[in-house]
Amino acid sequence: MLIAQISDPHVTDDPFFIPVDPQERLAHVVAHINASSVPIDLVVATGDLTNDGTAAQYDILDVWLRKLAPRVAVLPGNHDDSALMRTALADFVIGTPADTHLSYVIDEYDLRMVCLDTSEVGRHDGVFDDERSAWLDTTLAASDKPTIVFMHHPAFECGVRWMDLMSLENRDHFADVIGRHRQVLTVASGHLHRSLTTRIAHAVANGAPSTAHQLNLDLHPDRASLSTEPSGYLLHWWNGTTIVSHAVTVNDHEVVRMDEVVAEIDHASNQPGGMPSLGSQAAGN
Repeated sequence: MLIAQISDPHVTDDPFFIPVDPQERLAHVVAHINASSVPIDLVVATGDLTNDGTAAQYDILDVWLRKLAPRVAVLPGNHDDSALMRTALADFVIGTPADTHLSYVIDEYDLRMVCLDTSEVGRHDGVFDDERSAWLDTTLAASDKPTIVFMHHPAFECGVRWMDLMSLENRDHFADVIGRHRQVLTVASGHLHRSLTTRIAHAVANGAPSTAHQLNLDLHPDRASLSTEPSGYLLHWWNGTTIVSHAVTVNDHEVVRMDEVVAEIDHASNQPGGMPSLGSQAAGN
């Protein structure tokens, strides 16, 4: 089985703040997936599908998702509106979602796919509250089939400080939940706009590149920048025993400095109730 994970296309109907065209880049990725020499069974889109979560942007996205030859499943990110997605992208929600968050299970393949919604409107960091924790624990306990968990926010630190402030809350608790379910082979997230690999409990944890712009790899704690490095996606190959995840590069690079956003994120991270929404310069991630 082949699963393409696309993430963070940031489809928009307004001028974008970095020198790439998200729709043009998404078109290249769609064409690349459709041209695969081995048919891809499923595409999972792990959040930040639009830049502003509006009906007009979901209409644009809908057109592109329908151009994909494989079946498509979607998850919201911090730039999305999960309530609007339930109706605007209803054809791309497989299975029955939870009542208060857009989490659901794709259980018809030999590999089970658990799609966890970590978004909450008004926040840029990821939500893993008691309700989502109970849903995930109960869902994983319901089957011992080999499983991959898809989500938007990474449940790990990546070393890029401004992005780590916008990762998943309660990461240790999330790791405890995963650790109780040995059938979870991979946890695949988006949000970081880079391909990277680490571990959560016993499971491999992957971050996906963006189909639009990338996060510039700069580990200095006071600097923030984006990059026009090529688009990409992850291709997860399930061979019946294990999951092998390939990083696929699609298509040309300059660095866009955003150092001033670090102070804004520092301030926002100290506010009660989690990370609030930020200004337009921080909105790309």
